[in-house]
Amino acid sequence: MLMHFCSRVWSNEKYFLIALFITSLIARLLFFYTFLYDNPMMLAYDSAHYHGVAQSLLQGLGFSNADGSVHLYRVPGYSLFWAQCLFLGRGNVHAALGVQIVVASFIPLLVYVLAKQLFPTIFLLPRLVALITAVHGGFMIFSGLVMAESLFVLLFLLALIFFFKGIGKMVGKGNMCSILRYNTPLVLSILRSKMYRRMRGVTQDERQESSSQKRYFIFSGLLAGCAALIRPAGLYLLLWFPIVLLMLVGLHKKTIKALVLFCCACGLVICSWMVRNYMHTGFFVLHTFPGHHMINHGAARVVMMAKGVTYEQAQAVLQKGIEEEWLQEKGEQNKESFFYYNWDFVPNPTRISSWTYGPHQEVAKSLLMQKIAQKIFFTYPKQTIQLCVINGLKTVFSLYSSELLFIDSGGKLPAYEQKRTVSSMVQRFICPDVHKPKIRFVIYAEILFHLFLFLSLLGCLWFLVRRRFDRQTTKMILALGFLCVLCILPTGLCGFARLRLPIEPFFIMLGLAFWLHKQKGESEL
Repeated sequence: MLMHFCSRVWSNEKYFLIALFITSLIARLLFFYTFLYDNPMMLAYDSAHYHGVAQSLLQGLGFSNADGSVHLYRVPGYSLFWAQCLFLGRGNVHAALGVQIVVASFIPLLVYVLAKQLFPTIFLLPRLVALITAVHGGFMIFSGLVMAESLFVLLFLLALIFFFKGIGKMVGKGNMCSILRYNTPLVLSILRSKMYRRMRGVTQDERQESSSQKRYFIFSGLLAGCAALIRPAGLYLLLWFPIVLLMLVGLHKKTIKALVLFCCACGLVICSWMVRNYMHTGFFVLHTFPGHHMINHGAARVVMMAKGVTYEQAQAVLQKGIEEEWLQEKGEQNKESFFYYNWDFVPNPTRISSWTYGPHQEVAKSLLMQKIAQKIFFTYPKQTIQLCVINGLKTVFSLYSSELLFIDSGGKLPAYEQKRTVSSMVQRFICPDVHKPKIRFVIYAEILFHLFLFLSLLGCLWFLVRRRFDRQTTKMILALGFLCVLCILPTGLCGFARLRLPIEPFFIMLGLAFWLHKQKGESEL
């Protein structure tokens, strides 16, 4: 009886999606109450920024800091979403996280829809990828944290679904251009010519197809722009859309129209926030986070490696350089107008008692930090490249369960030091020092899955090199590989596993595609 019920759920798409959502929701709730409910770092670090702005929004103060000043440090998307969660949870953080968990439980359903679009000929792949995503440690962890990862993944997947839906309409089976797409250029030029279109006429169905195709690219652009206002890394991923459209469809009039619609929709969302920042500061900036990020995570570590000093000493040196640069540009009389710097990272700093603060100073702070960080990077190119490679590898190979270690330790991160070896990093996970023994189970399970996925991706790469896939599937794999590279490249200054989360479903898709292809012994997916 049970087997018959499971078989019916598995074969019926509607029942499968309902069961998938319930499984995803239960798994996330159980994980939250087991590992994250008593999280002492629930509103610390990045979460504190999001929560502070969300509270200002609920109080009707707009996007502002706790002191009433204009908030420019981060993009607004997640703070706005978190304010809605707090509103629905009546100000209770745990209830608000419950709302976020419900929203995040739709991610496996979106993964299923996207996998079905990308690999329509493999019946098992969309279902297996969706089930793995439903119980995946990374997705369960970040659905229960006050962080932007889950919302970004949700909107990014929606943008991809509409994007590929638009491509499907553009090169659908009813389109003769797509059927003869790989034939001679002469046939293509005839079919795409204005004369041919005038001769055969344009039917009402084709007009509706064209209209729906435009809507898909507009929706995709709007959602991609919203994703970029949740995590700035989304700006790098926006480069992927036009390149993949040209790769899969080719350059012709319809492609150009689709690109224009996508870029205009995406630009409309992003520019609205930049105009807001310009009205406050006089600068067209998306946010002021890059300055802090480049100094604390990039330049300080480069100086540490180049000069052989500690991380704290490197930050103190940079702080001195920032102050000297500011005084050189503004003059000694403007010393009291020097902007606020994150003194908590500087050993025994001497605070200047009278600081003035404003939106213009906030932007000037970020621009000056970026300028000094760039000087450091060009001065020490060898150490900069070394740091980027290390952080890129950390993004690819580190575990999502490191967040559980961070929480269990009360917010203690491994110190940045030159003598830290690969073996010490591995030892941190093989023999974790934790207060909750259950965390070890999560870590070991993720290590095993990580090894399986790594071997699967190697197999997919081997099949790709040996040309075991057909032409269209090869293009799709290359497109997804390019997306993964674009997601990893910006992590050169700061390597964390969570930065890999948006492309984790694609790693799983490619890995499972290899095993299913190998099992069937077919020559095409």
